[in-house]
Amino acid sequence: MKRILSAVIFVSLLAAASFAADVFEYIPYKSASWELKTVVEGEYPMSMDQKITYKNKKMRIDGAYKNPDTGKNENQVIIVKEDATYMYTPASKSGFKYSNNSVSNPQKMSNMASEYRDKAKKTCSETINGIACTVWEYTAGEDDAMKVKEWRGADGFIYRTVSETLKGPKSKYKSDILSLKKNIKADDSLFVIPADIKIMDMDNLLKGMQPAVKKSEVKANEKQNSKEVDEDDTDNDEDEGEDAGKKMQEKAAQEAADMLKGMFGQ
Repeated sequence: MKRILSAVIFVSLLAAASFAADVFEYIPYKSASWELKTVVEGEYPMSMDQKITYKNKKMRIDGAYKNPDTGKNENQVIIVKEDATYMYTPASKSGFKYSNNSVSNPQKMSNMASEYRDKAKKTCSETINGIACTVWEYTAGEDDAMKVKEWRGADGFIYRTVSETLKGPKSKYKSDILSLKKNIKADDSLFVIPADIKIMDMDNLLKGMQPAVKKSEVKANEKQNSKEVDEDDTDNDEDEGEDAGKKMQEKAAQEAADMLKGMFGQ
């Protein structure tokens, strides 16, 4: 489930993956809308059509995801702001939030792209969907694990992105931007989370795990240093501390899984 969910989130966030640094650095417009078609080849092939609305450093991504349990397509919404990323499905009335500064945020992959993009090399010029573009290439990720090609317009806007893994399981992601409309009128309510959507703060969830885990570790260390405990008992206490930490992690993971199951199916 974890790998499939990661793939789903990654594909969803490809919509914003072309924009980095301050999340929206590569959008040269105050407002805009466009359609995004993404195709994934590899271990978990899928395709996704999304509509993007952007205004004043806020982005809304509307798309559909096929729920494996029901076999039906369900709407999925991602709202990206400067400080956080929100993802929810209206049908399940649930979703989650990540701080854009969190190391566990899937959007972090997109935000970090700028440091690699700055090292991109221009390779050629091509026309994509009627738009004259220059093609730039660079490698990204740990140990340059992914090769990325971008087709950039004259104003720097990215009309196509192709990413291909160089290490690990082979995957290829292709995203095309269509029907770009610049300087549109977009209502501010599009970027507000509806009141009936239950949002799980993933950062708080992870923070909530830490005190209990640390407490169990401290307890084990105290007993380990005590002269009243023999060596065999110390080993048992270490195991108890590790087990308590694992149980807290499993509990938190189950809470998140229960919520995500409602969003994405089993």
